[in-house]
Amino acid sequence: MQILSSARSISKDLKINIYLILYGLFFEVNYLGENVMISKDALYGSAIAVLSILLVASIFTGGFGLVSACPAADCPENAMQVTQPAQPAQQEQPAQQEQPAVQALPRGTINPGYFPALGNESAPIKFVEFSDYQCPYCGRHVLQTVSLIKSNYIEKGKVAYYFRDFPLSFHPQAVPAAIAAGCANEQGKYWEMHDILFERQSEWGNDNVNETLKGYAVELGLDAESFNSCYDAEDIDAIILDFIDGQNSGVLGTPSNFILVSKSAVDEKTIMAAVDGLISKYGEGILLFEDDRDYTVMIPGAYPYETFEAVFKTVK
Repeated sequence: MQILSSARSISKDLKINIYLILYGLFFEVNYLGENVMISKDALYGSAIAVLSILLVASIFTGGFGLVSACPAADCPENAMQVTQPAQPAQQEQPAQQEQPAVQALPRGTINPGYFPALGNESAPIKFVEFSDYQCPYCGRHVLQTVSLIKSNYIEKGKVAYYFRDFPLSFHPQAVPAAIAAGCANEQGKYWEMHDILFERQSEWGNDNVNETLKGYAVELGLDAESFNSCYDAEDIDAIILDFIDGQNSGVLGTPSNFILVSKSAVDEKTIMAAVDGLISKYGEGILLFEDDRDYTVMIPGAYPYETFEAVFKTVK
């Protein structure tokens, strides 16, 4: 999502180098003709460290890859200067009232990600959540708020729910949990693993995480050999891409939620009124964007169910 910010950005070369550092951790390191294997703990530790660098860097740069002009109202030096031609002397005219300027919504949208939707993919509303499996706020958000959204909107075909990974540095088991969900997806059980990870969050956040997660795979009826092979491969490509997309979208913590509403299902006045109502109640953190197809509402935090419902109800 392109979010208005300062014009600073991390260079493309630096992003590629960071990605290559992480990507290189998946393979054996050849040094002086000898193969050196990187341990799983070193892998996860290095991944979390670099993801932390990405998170801190984004705070000071307004997000990776975001090169947007500062609004003229905040940066007068960016405003276009127009010299008006001299006017001939005229008689004094009555003062005309100035018409208020119509402010265009900032442009932006969000990619739903790489895992299957929960619910009707053709629904007029897409609910995209960036989350961390070990985050306690995320756990409560999923078990309380999202569960209500599921029964009232997702299961009725009105909303499609998408989950994206955003592991935080102080949750060391979030990465292996995300890997487990990805491996379950290869056998068609992504959402089943997603649910058990949050429902039993207190069980696997310890030193026995690998055995516990592999046990969940057996419990879900997955082929253990295939799951274990996938899990032990430690493939975190999708996790990195989710994390970088989150950074580009202004995500600084979890959970961070994006609601995409099709323009064919709601008019601008209605969606703006709903968002203005939420801002009046909760503050300026809730944002509204648009592109040619959708309106996108960003809700950064574990807000109550009524917050999301206020946006969902704009679609009749």
